[in-house]
Amino acid sequence: MANLSIDLAAEVHLLKERLSMNIVDESYHPQSFGDALVTLSGPLGSIRLVRERGQIFLDIGTGSKWTDANVVLEAANLHPAVGAPLDGKQLVPVVCSNFQQIRKYLDQTYGKESQKLPRDTMPEFDYVRHDFSKGWPTGREFLYRCLICGDLIPSFEAGQCTCGNIHVAIGGIRGAKDPSKVWLAKKSSPETL
Repeated sequence: MANLSIDLAAEVHLLKERLSMNIVDESYHPQSFGDALVTLSGPLGSIRLVRERGQIFLDIGTGSKWTDANVVLEAANLHPAVGAPLDGKQLVPVVCSNFQQIRKYLDQTYGKESQKLPRDTMPEFDYVRHDFSKGWPTGREFLYRCLICGDLIPSFEAGQCTCGNIHVAIGGIRGAKDPSKVWLAKKSSPETL
C-alpha cells in the first residue's frame, strides 16, 4: 500500500477530469494499517477518498464537515442501490455522473456554505479565495495553496510549488501561472509561529 492517489489513480483521474478537481491534501500512515486519505477540491465542491483498515470510503464536503457519499446519494434520491452501500471505488463514477444533482441537493440542504472546503482538511489554516490581481498578501501568517499540486508555499520566503504554478522570488516578487488555482491560506493562530 502507498499513497491513495497512487493506489486509486484511475478514480482520482476521473474526479480530476469530470469534476475539474485537484488534490489539495494527502496523507499516508503506514504504521496505522496503511490508512490514508486524499482530498480533492474544485469549483463545485470537495471530495475525500479515505482508506481505513483496507476499506475505501468516499466523503463529500457538506460545508463544515464531511458526509459519506452513500448517505448523500440516498438523501438526494440518487443512490443506485438503496440500502446497499457502495465502496469508494464504486462511488466515484456514480458521484461524477450525478454531481450536478448532488450539488443542487447540498445547496438546498446546507446552503452555499456546502461549497467550502471542510475545515478539518487543514485545521490550522483558514482558506479563502482571493483576487490576486489586487495583490498578494504577505507575512508570516499567509501561505499560498496550489490547487494543482497541493503544495503550501510561505509568502515570506523564496520558493515555488512542485508543479511550478506558484513562485515567490527573492525581493518579494510573487505570482502564479494560473492564479485561479491558488487559495490564500491564513494561519488561524499566528502566535503559534
